[in-house]
Amino acid sequence: MKNVMLLSLSKTPTNSNGAPIHHIFHWDSKKIGCLHPNEPAIQFVQDQLRRKSETIDSIFYFASQNVKSNLPTQKISHEKFFRSLPICRGKKLQSIEIQSEDGLDSILKMSQLIQNIAEQFGENVRLHVDLTCGNSSILLAISQILNRSGIESGLIVYSNFETHRVENSSEVCRLFNLFAGVGEFINFCDVRSIEKYFANRKSSPELQRLLDKIRQFDYAIEICRTAEMESL
Repeated sequence: MKNVMLLSLSKTPTNSNGAPIHHIFHWDSKKIGCLHPNEPAIQFVQDQLRRKSETIDSIFYFASQNVKSNLPTQKISHEKFFRSLPICRGKKLQSIEIQSEDGLDSILKMSQLIQNIAEQFGENVRLHVDLTCGNSSILLAISQILNRSGIESGLIVYSNFETHRVENSSEVCRLFNLFAGVGEFINFCDVRSIEKYFANRKSSPELQRLLDKIRQFDYAIEICRTAEMESL
């Protein structure tokens, strides 16, 4: 399994001397030092993957003109500073410039870029998303598009700089996908989203019977067996 991460790159906050501000984040009784707003989420996802002997293989990010400017009093841009962080070493970094007025174009370009790299891997790919600094609608839209293309949805996180913790929003997003999947089933008899949500989850006998009926109904629609639909 290959793992890739999507984010919108942030500028690096600095103190009065122009030096990056150091933040300490906490999870699992650990204290993680971070110098960049996107760094805590990347560190968190990397830490979760390490438990499964996996790692982040590629990082994809949107880069605005702001992050291409230099840090105060330094001769390095915000983007180059991010790419120099230890958490980025050994990972393939891919970027697309984004402007506020071309949201749809950015979604399509980034989706295609990630899809192309995923095909080069030649194995299953999981996409993780950092919502900390970007337009969450754009980032989640890309996740949905790629999920339909066979790329597995991974962790969806954001860094809370008030509590200094990385919040995991993955389950909330999966619930939204389930609600959308119910609409897909009602309108188009498409059960894929419902099946993905309940895959590998414990369910009651009653719920399992309902899911079996839904699958049977979908199959009957697919092969146009109206008699089977009436019996269901």
